[in-house]
Amino acid sequence: MAPHMLTKMELMQGPTALISEDGLLVKDGEDVMLFRGVMTSDTLSKICQYMLFALPSGYRDMYYIPNPIERYCLDLRQPPPSGGERGDPWLRNKKLKKYMSDFSILVKTNIHKDLIACKAYHEKKGGEEEGESNTWLNESFIHCLADLSTNHRSNVQSFSFSLIDHSSRNNVDSGVGDGVGDGVGDGVGDGVGGVSEGVVAATTFGFCSGGIYEDYTACTLIKDSRSCGAILNRFVGSILSQLNISLWYWGYKVDYMEEYERAPYNAKYFNRNDFYKILINTRNSNVMGMGMGMGGLSCFERVVLPIPIRVE
Repeated sequence: MAPHMLTKMELMQGPTALISEDGLLVKDGEDVMLFRGVMTSDTLSKICQYMLFALPSGYRDMYYIPNPIERYCLDLRQPPPSGGERGDPWLRNKKLKKYMSDFSILVKTNIHKDLIACKAYHEKKGGEEEGESNTWLNESFIHCLADLSTNHRSNVQSFSFSLIDHSSRNNVDSGVGDGVGDGVGDGVGDGVGGVSEGVVAATTFGFCSGGIYEDYTACTLIKDSRSCGAILNRFVGSILSQLNISLWYWGYKVDYMEEYERAPYNAKYFNRNDFYKILINTRNSNVMGMGMGMGGLSCFERVVLPIPIRVE
């Protein structure tokens, strides 16, 4: 059965309107909810329709759902860039312009292996302690996320963006990402965009509902002076702008995000009510050209970048 498309009233009422039938949803403070029940891809799809996200708590069948009153977002509501670094403010970064010939972009919906590799990356990066995990990603939740990305019936579009390095510098950091690249972007090296084989430098995972995009985890496998994670962020910003996405939702602000408050990135807080008004106004507009049931990536065909972009 296809997931229910949220009505305006249900959006304004909040997540309880649909999720309560799958489990117990309770308020825990002003900006966090708890979901108690078995998490499935359909339940996760309902949560993501509100541009919310579930985080495994570490306890069985209990998930935190951050629901901040003030939401930190990049405001992308400006004329979409015409393509190319001259007409696109996202591509004016000095390091991006200096090193962009090293890279290509890969967009994927089949992300199961990539998420497993991302989990391994975060476990290795944090130096996993015995009996504990350094990431909220677990096997059962990875299954839900991967199923969400390939569920053609879902009202949520989920995918990953990877920055592929084709340069001679592309040795994965042996202290952090050693071996992880075998899973993230598996099979990427078969000539992405007609260029030589490469390795994954960075990957970010996210989803879109209506005209709002939210990313939920990322990994930077190559750490060097090029700042591969920051370069990927700027390419993603350019892509989302060209697809007429209104907001890029970053959740809670952390220190590194402050540089994005300057023009042209327009990072700022949106009140929860204003955030949902934008979601309501864009939820049926098919902003990305990815009609329900298509489950494809045809919208990315109209994206113009100064480097190759491949979708699969």
